[in-house]
Amino acid sequence: MIAEWNDIACELGPDDRYGEKAAEVMKTVADVVEQCAAGSGLSYVHEQEPGVFAFIMPGEALNGYLSGWRQLAETIQKAIARQLGLNITVYAGKPAAGPEQLAESVKTAHASRNCKFAYNGGPVIVHNEACPASVNYLELEPEYYTELIERLEEQDTAAVSEAVDRMFEQFHRQRFSHESVKGSVTRCVLGITRTIRDMQGDENELPTLQPMLNWDRYPVSPSGLKSLFTGFIKDSSDFIARLRKENSKGSIQKVKQYIENRYSENISLKSIAKLF
Repeated sequence: MIAEWNDIACELGPDDRYGEKAAEVMKTVADVVEQCAAGSGLSYVHEQEPGVFAFIMPGEALNGYLSGWRQLAETIQKAIARQLGLNITVYAGKPAAGPEQLAESVKTAHASRNCKFAYNGGPVIVHNEACPASVNYLELEPEYYTELIERLEEQDTAAVSEAVDRMFEQFHRQRFSHESVKGSVTRCVLGITRTIRDMQGDENELPTLQPMLNWDRYPVSPSGLKSLFTGFIKDSSDFIARLRKENSKGSIQKVKQYIENRYSENISLKSIAKLF
């Protein structure tokens, strides 16, 4: 099984260190796993990557769980989440009948992580219920990007929010894989930064740009990604409004200077409009 600590960037405060919190998470996972393993001493926990803790459960742990693998996974997830107050997802791989099948069990648990967005962030995902073959490797239709960016340029806040909702609904409805979600979100971000550059702005001034570009550095839930993306959209909208205001002021000043420099010439509104 795998216990995944989601939305780390949101959970950690500005003065928190990942290593210190990760040590607390790992200890809690180990304690819960050992308790659920009925004190067999056969459980094992390993942090495979930041926020991802893999562990082995002995067969004896299923004793007392009439619903089997899912019920055990739910018990573990609830205990860890309750003790830490964090967003925890547990993935259960294919049960191993012996040591020779452990690699397959680990592999299927990781494959289940790819189903996170297709299953909309449920706290427990079991391999035989979330077959990786059921996720799709797709990209959003161009209309979704176009709609979002156009509404953003128009400063239509309600329409932008609706466009974001539609995007994330598609991730779930069409059962997007993790990589497909990553590609779609990245395309949106790059489209928005291109708009900012076209307005003579510097996208690096956006405080949420780097977190948005690096969102998959740590595990993130569907709701956590949507919250992060919405924050980026809000920052981008505010920045675009400021750029439009500054550019408008600059254009007015240019027109005024043009007229003052040519006050003795025959200037028409049409000729000015062609230039500006």
